[in-house]
Amino acid sequence: MSHAERTPADVIAEAIASTAATVDNKGAYCSGWVLVASWMDSDGDYWLTRLSDDRQPRWQTIGMLRTAQIYFEHEMNQAADEDD
Repeated sequence: MSHAERTPADVIAEAIASTAATVDNKGAYCSGWVLVASWMDSDGDYWLTRLSDDRQPRWQTIGMLRTAQIYFEHEMNQAADEDD
């Protein structure tokens, strides 16, 4: 695939794949990914975008997003409990 043919999703997938050795040294590979980005324009308005691997099923993307939400809610609740 030439550089011109690479999509943003291809670039992200390659970047994730290049970190595999830092996650596991037994030949692990990334079987799916979701990127959520927060944006702010010059008026101070915020919004989110989501990008995921085009080849992964929708149920996997939704499941990853829900799992991330549960994880971060748990982490935030733990941090709040520690502040009390």
